[in-house]
Amino acid sequence: MLRVRHSRHQWAVGHGFFHTASVSINRNRFCYVYDCGTQASVELINNNVDQFCKNEKTAVISDSAKKTEIDMVVISHFHVDHMKGIPHLMKHFHIRRLVIPYLSQDSQIVALFQLASMAFENQETWKSLSLLVVDSENWAKGFGSDTEIIRVKHEEGGNQTQPLQNDNGWSIPSKAGSMSDADQITVFNTKCPVWAFKFYCSEDSTNTNQLLKALAKAFPDLPKGEQLIKIMLANLQDDNWIHTNWEKLKGCFKTISKNPNTTSLSMFSGPDLHYIVDLSFQLNLPRWNFFSLLSRDQHRCIGWLGTADAKLKGDMKFSMFEKHFGHLLEYVDTVTIPHHGSREDFNPRLADVGSRQVITSDYSIDPKNNHPASEVIQSILANHGQPHIVTMDIKTELVEQYDIRFNWDTI
Repeated sequence: MLRVRHSRHQWAVGHGFFHTASVSINRNRFCYVYDCGTQASVELINNNVDQFCKNEKTAVISDSAKKTEIDMVVISHFHVDHMKGIPHLMKHFHIRRLVIPYLSQDSQIVALFQLASMAFENQETWKSLSLLVVDSENWAKGFGSDTEIIRVKHEEGGNQTQPLQNDNGWSIPSKAGSMSDADQITVFNTKCPVWAFKFYCSEDSTNTNQLLKALAKAFPDLPKGEQLIKIMLANLQDDNWIHTNWEKLKGCFKTISKNPNTTSLSMFSGPDLHYIVDLSFQLNLPRWNFFSLLSRDQHRCIGWLGTADAKLKGDMKFSMFEKHFGHLLEYVDTVTIPHHGSREDFNPRLADVGSRQVITSDYSIDPKNNHPASEVIQSILANHGQPHIVTMDIKTELVEQYDIRFNWDTI
């Protein structure tokens, strides 16, 4: 009989995202993070990272690990509310691998454009995040780290390869720092797959095309085409240029959508349920704290699905998302609602996934009815879902713990 303990924590950072989790298999403990940022101050996310660090030091000691490290950090997309705390995280931990969506050069311009306002707020963080976008390897080296960078590319109609078998630990089907979202990352124990991570890299070139047209119009003296892209990549890393041309840049910003992403990396995390005999489940909430033992037939849903800012509105977009994850959606317990509960990206069919729908926002009830939108909450409730809004109030944090037993004989 193999025992696996899984814990995950949705931190109270308001309009942003900071999700940490661990999987303990016998004496081996695997820790991962999905996004680390907030729209609020750098101090807020850094304080949460500091608390996470304290928690990990305690957990590491109890698991007899030699040093504090994070096995995998995932950045879903390059917006400050999802990555503002990454530099502080790098200072505290040895991060073994960083998983990010692949960005072409024109997509990098959109990301740098989004970060430009930080040049006025916190130059040190802005410079660090800008380098992360355009040169992730050198960014990691700047922290004295040997972090492996893995870029995930979407592969339309791609066929999943068999997991690369490993005695104990991670198996990652990456080549030269990139992997297809048709494949998955697997954690093995004695050559048997125990835990899996599956990504979906949704892409949208609309904002890229609109922004490049707006920049060409705002700066008519600059060359067009590929030369414009190269020049803008340099300019958007120059704080003096940004300050000088800020009014023009703000005008360009108005031409793109409310969710100006070119790509967003969704992630499923969960066990191979084929071998599960039973599991115990504990949910810690101010209004809901219980511990129960459930058989495999009673409760098959254990997985977690993060959707970041994925654009899922519309039947075609959601069908592609649904087809990509396939049967894994049946095993989801907790799913996050994209773009902080915005009506612009929500699909009512998402309310049928999992038993808890998590929204991260500054407000439980947004006075502007944007994040979250009331119709999103109503749609979740109409589908018998359980919306849970994580704000900056620590009492709204969501902590889930699972104790899973696998049938060792069948493994």
